[in-house]
Amino acid sequence: MGFWEGLRAMFGLSKNIGVSEDISGYLIFPLKLKKKSVTLNRKLMVPKDFMLAFVSEGKILDVFPAGEHMLTAVTMPKASSRFKLYKPDKDGNPVESFPCEAYYVSLLPQANQEFELQRKVRYKTAVDGRYWVRPKGEISFVVKDATLFLANILENTPKIKVSKVDKAMNEFFQEPIYRALKKKNYTFSSFRENVQELEESILEPLNLNSLKKGVEVFRVDIESVSACKRILKKEEADKLAEQEKMLAQQRRELEENSSIFKAIQQSEDSQKQSLEILNQIVQNDTTESNDGWQGLESFSKGNINLKEIGSQEEYEQIRTQFHSGSQTSQCSSSTESATNAKDSNVQTGTAKWGGINEVNESVKTNRHYVDLDQ
Repeated sequence: MGFWEGLRAMFGLSKNIGVSEDISGYLIFPLKLKKKSVTLNRKLMVPKDFMLAFVSEGKILDVFPAGEHMLTAVTMPKASSRFKLYKPDKDGNPVESFPCEAYYVSLLPQANQEFELQRKVRYKTAVDGRYWVRPKGEISFVVKDATLFLANILENTPKIKVSKVDKAMNEFFQEPIYRALKKKNYTFSSFRENVQELEESILEPLNLNSLKKGVEVFRVDIESVSACKRILKKEEADKLAEQEKMLAQQRRELEENSSIFKAIQQSEDSQKQSLEILNQIVQNDTTESNDGWQGLESFSKGNINLKEIGSQEEYEQIRTQFHSGSQTSQCSSSTESATNAKDSNVQTGTAKWGGINEVNESVKTNRHYVDLDQ
């Protein structure tokens, strides 16, 4: 190390290693290193909710949590052992740098990571027989052990690029999802009609495998499923059978409703006929009993026999005329005249005219109607 380089390192004037941009939206973010190597005696900056791992040939060396760190042979024991940082180089000078890659890993919850199962999950049930499915959807998770997680990612993807992270995560979840679905013998309806119950049931077995890779899953959403032709044809046949069943039920209900409607219609027609016959009888009786009727004056003249009042309509006519305002004076006069003619020979079916009281008593006795003057 030269004089000025050593002086800058002593007073912390070395250039910091880190990122100046906001990387909170990334799960894995590669750190750009000059000449793809790390220079010692420099300050490392790790953002909040992230960790940074140095990697060499797909193997994780040293890991740093959020905060500021000084990169030395002491703070980087694995890198020091790997590259012999504690020994001088062939020229007798201290080692200043070593080749590696560096990756930031987010510890924030990650939502809606797409996945599509590549392997066929095969089932055999009493309901559906033999069939296979390949679900597709989204998964939400959080990194619990960044070192373990990154190590599993690097097994399939030795050099990670931002544009390739989604593909790497799809591969990461392949085995855990497959094992979770094989844990139980699910029917095909679970993937179509009971998806929520299926998602909840596979969450626990899914975490049994994903936690071994440093990740905890807190939600699974199965959006669609590919399946074999045989089970798809069976599903279509079951739908048609269900539709036929519903149509048959609707036809039965329609026939029952039609029978009920006809019965109601017949009952209404019968009632209407009965009412017409009854009205005709009442009209005939009223016409016959109203011959010679001229109001209450008929009582004074002895033209009406109270025992011949044979219908409710006739009685109502008597009562209406007796109480109507337009007939008040006439009724008063007729009542006075009827009272004065108490000893006259009025044909009432008894002997002499007894006034309005006799009308009431006779009507009540013979027809059980209320008083005219109520």
